[in-house]
Amino acid sequence: MSVTWGYTQMNEVGKPHPELDIIARLLPFITHKGDRVTLNKPLDPARLLPEGKAYWTYLGSLTTPPCSESVTWILFKEPIEVSHEQLELFREMRCYDAAEECPCDETLNKQFDYGKVINNFRPPLELGNRQLREVDSY
Repeated sequence: MSVTWGYTQMNEVGKPHPELDIIARLLPFITHKGDRVTLNKPLDPARLLPEGKAYWTYLGSLTTPPCSESVTWILFKEPIEVSHEQLELFREMRCYDAAEECPCDETLNKQFDYGKVINNFRPPLELGNRQLREVDSY
């Protein structure tokens, strides 16, 4: 059995995030799955994390089918601040290759809107036997 690490970050809408802006400015050029660009300046992934390094962690599952229970999730306690404009650039990305037909979804529980992923989450699952572990810093 393989183990996957999942990382999720809570975002708070506010001022632009400088390091995330390096990525956000390139998003209009990578609107479809499989599109690629080269970063025009170095990116420091550590600067995408919050200043406080305290987090919660738990054993969970993939968020997409087959929802295998093989993920160690890490959730930082402190959100990072990002601008509304930065979030909107991410929301313009499409979930399909430019050569594919748009998977537009007209169902009641809409998942796609002109190929943009709008409901990329699943309902929370029961806690079951999972234990939440708190880590103050690393």
